[in-house]
Amino acid sequence: MKKIKDFLNRLFEKEQKAIDAGNYKNRFDEYNSYAREIKTHMSEPTVGLGLPVLEKPKPDFFYEESFYPLRRHLYKISKYKNSKYEKLWVCYVSVANPYNNIKSYDSVFIVSEIENNLKIIAKFNKDYDTNRWKFSGGDRELDYYNLGELVNVHRIMAPDDDEWSMKEHIKEA
Repeated sequence: MKKIKDFLNRLFEKEQKAIDAGNYKNRFDEYNSYAREIKTHMSEPTVGLGLPVLEKPKPDFFYEESFYPLRRHLYKISKYKNSKYEKLWVCYVSVANPYNNIKSYDSVFIVSEIENNLKIIAKFNKDYDTNRWKFSGGDRELDYYNLGELVNVHRIMAPDDDEWSMKEHIKEA
């Protein structure tokens, strides 16, 4: 689990730097550099952290000075044996730059090893209408509710600002 935690923490640190650089027009190239680097850790273009590589800067009204963004929270990692990927790590996370440091589940990143490199291969987001995980990018063949045999669960921190998140957190999944 340590290698998955380290992988995600490095990725979330780059995301944090990209968000910060993206708030300033004069840091456009720096933002794009981080966005490109982050994309190298995704298995395909439909999965990501929501930081597109931009062709040109946004209009001036998008830029404003702001506080340095908070790092995304990592709450839980569940490891599965999977028939297609062998090993999957299901990683439960907050939104990027969690508003007021609120602790609740927002997304699930599914990580696997592809050609000896860790990659995010799928992303699921909370569907607020159904309170279920809904596919949002990556490998469409992956079904969150049928990932294979659960090997273990590693809880890192509690998402204690939201009842639904806490129910998901204590599940053996």
